[in-house]
Amino acid sequence: MVIGICKKGDTYYYNGIPFTTGTTECMKEYVGQDEYQYVKINGKKYYLDINHYTDRSTSENYKGYTINAQAGIFYIDSNGNKDYSQTKGYSKDNNEEDNDKFLKYYLAITKNKSAYEYFKKAYEFSSAVLGNPVDGYVNKAGKNVKTDLGLSNGYGLKNLKWKDATIYYDKLTEFEKEDTEIFGTNIEYSDSSFNKHRSAVIRYVVETNLQTSIAAFSSNAGGSNFIMPKISETDWEVIENDVCAISFLQGLNLGDKKYNGYAVVANNLSTAYVDENDIYILNQDSNGNRMYSKPNDDKISSIITTDEYGNSLGYQPGILKTNFEMKQDKSTGNTIYYEPMSYKKSGKQTGYLGSYTSIIGSSGLVPIKNGGIYKYMKRPETDVAIKRAYYTALARERWSAYNDNNVNYEIYQGTGVEYFLNSYP
Repeated sequence: MVIGICKKGDTYYYNGIPFTTGTTECMKEYVGQDEYQYVKINGKKYYLDINHYTDRSTSENYKGYTINAQAGIFYIDSNGNKDYSQTKGYSKDNNEEDNDKFLKYYLAITKNKSAYEYFKKAYEFSSAVLGNPVDGYVNKAGKNVKTDLGLSNGYGLKNLKWKDATIYYDKLTEFEKEDTEIFGTNIEYSDSSFNKHRSAVIRYVVETNLQTSIAAFSSNAGGSNFIMPKISETDWEVIENDVCAISFLQGLNLGDKKYNGYAVVANNLSTAYVDENDIYILNQDSNGNRMYSKPNDDKISSIITTDEYGNSLGYQPGILKTNFEMKQDKSTGNTIYYEPMSYKKSGKQTGYLGSYTSIIGSSGLVPIKNGGIYKYMKRPETDVAIKRAYYTALARERWSAYNDNNVNYEIYQGTGVEYFLNSYP
């Protein structure tokens, strides 16, 4: 295995693109008719309302950081209302624990370093897998790999081969049994040995569990014979690469025949999984039109780094596709429908568009063959600005969803599992 992430000092490099702790990503989007800075933690967005507490100072120094003490932090609850209960806000009357908690969220929003943390942890984890763990590396369970687990050489998986996955040894070809290394170069590529191994393991587990369940059900079904459906390769690709559900309908009488079928339903809007193909880049075409496109759109003329007024966006112009969903704000008593990617121009709220030919169709895309979008990004001819925007957005979104299935994450009990917030003072 060769790590694709390099480190020099406190900077991490992926495909030549640097990521430092000082690279602040101040994300912004609309809620209702107002624009707010935000950060996504555990799959949920938290917004900074700088004028929420009007009885407090606009400028306070707390533990060496200048903060706006009038700011409140809210998220949108399941009813479409702004909920400010996650933190109590900053106040000299609050205890230190409350103010420390507010400071973490405040800095996470105004000095978001999600992309940096993503590549930092990726480097540390990869080093541990290779057998050379970074000093002080702590796994997700809060255990120091060297001292707590006693693994001075890391996990020792550098030379792991397909044949070592004995659970499905008989499923492999003779070549794969003998020679194929699981961890090789470019493991992120769709056609890499690692990805083929990952897909094979998922398929084996799904097939084995389905066959067991069907057999158990058939034995109690009064003589009906249920069989494992033949799942198409297209559906297997969905199952292996997305969060999804598989449903079956078998044994339904249709005259002299019986219906046996299945359906695969993919959760394309899941916050727990960020697909590398779901990142859109804000760009300008040769006609001056601003829109979001897939990074391999051949009509991209330049990457946009400023808004319509010439102000810096404050972040690399890449977003996840779910940012295009229309939202509802019910905080004022009247439901306001809004587009998060809106902006105001000449007193009128409008918004950035998505490229139809790029996102819905494919006529405007540079064909990507083996290796997928990662291989496309590593081409020397791919513009550096596109690479930077894509890698930053992908890392930012994945780090923001890192602990999505951890129910204790937002309770803030200092348990050591708060991978996002504990990187801020």
